[in-house]
Amino acid sequence: MDHPDLYLRADASSQMGMGHLMRCLALASAWNRSGGRACFITFAPGRLAEEKIRAQDIESIGVERPWPHPSDLSRTLKILDAGRHEKKLPWLVLDGYHFSTAYQKAIKDRGIPLVVMDDYNHLDHYHADIIVNPSPGAKGLPYRLSGRCKLLAGTDHVLLREEFLWAPAVKKGHPEKARRLLITLGGSDPMKITPLLIDAVAALADPGLETRVILGPGFSDTSMPEAPGIELVRNPEMATMMAWADLAVTAGGSTCWELCRMGLPFMVIPVADNQEAIASGLVKKIGAVHAGPVETLNAEKLADILKRLIHDRPSREKMGRLGRRLIDGRGAERIIRQMKEINEN
Repeated sequence: MDHPDLYLRADASSQMGMGHLMRCLALASAWNRSGGRACFITFAPGRLAEEKIRAQDIESIGVERPWPHPSDLSRTLKILDAGRHEKKLPWLVLDGYHFSTAYQKAIKDRGIPLVVMDDYNHLDHYHADIIVNPSPGAKGLPYRLSGRCKLLAGTDHVLLREEFLWAPAVKKGHPEKARRLLITLGGSDPMKITPLLIDAVAALADPGLETRVILGPGFSDTSMPEAPGIELVRNPEMATMMAWADLAVTAGGSTCWELCRMGLPFMVIPVADNQEAIASGLVKKIGAVHAGPVETLNAEKLADILKRLIHDRPSREKMGRLGRRLIDGRGAERIIRQMKEINEN
């Protein structure tokens, strides 16, 4: 195969985080395993995103300025046109809240088959062949879709990175008292929740509690308060970190699905509007603990929630069990199957 038959348009930055790119990386890896050839089209300042793509033996092409700058769309269309081979059209996966209805329509007007990754039905209209929304309540959203677009809704379509598909250490037992806490707010923390959580852990004054705080590429070590028993960790293998922990605190993005897969109970703090649907859905589905709106949080409130969870073994066991049941790791297979069915018709 001389040309990629799947392109993935996703960006990563300190403002938008790594979540869009990382879930597309999961789909790209699965596509390559199925016999295809994937290639990223991406705007991702810094080296981390490029290194993660390269580590999976996937190609990438850079975009100098992301949409809504018009050069983004013109460059993407040029790449897609060059990717036509033997009268076959490559697929494009589009993942990012900044990609508008007009961007989608321009892709479809070129005849390119399109998958749009979505989380909360934020556009007035969608132009695509497939919409993927893995949120628990996605089936009830009133999407306005063009043509014969398929909606793949719900947690059966969650995309997981390879390290979570093959992770050997799934949480099987839960101690009476949680003693290992993992804090992970994603690639960056513009709302400054991580320092609040460190203060909350310090307020617990629990000498038996070990805490690891994951710092993504958008974090600065100097912005973190120091406290005994708290270790700052950069760029670890996340499956290994989750296997170590008894309890986690996370934002409401794709890390939630990884925690479910690992059977690790967690408190969720939605830090953006698009994360609220995930957080609320997981409260209903597995009993995840919602910390509340960001603007209402303080160290004292967070410490109270953590203290309750640390001592509430039945709730932690329930979250771990139901989380494992909810996420089976086959989301990419299901999406690819639908894409190939469309190719055959």
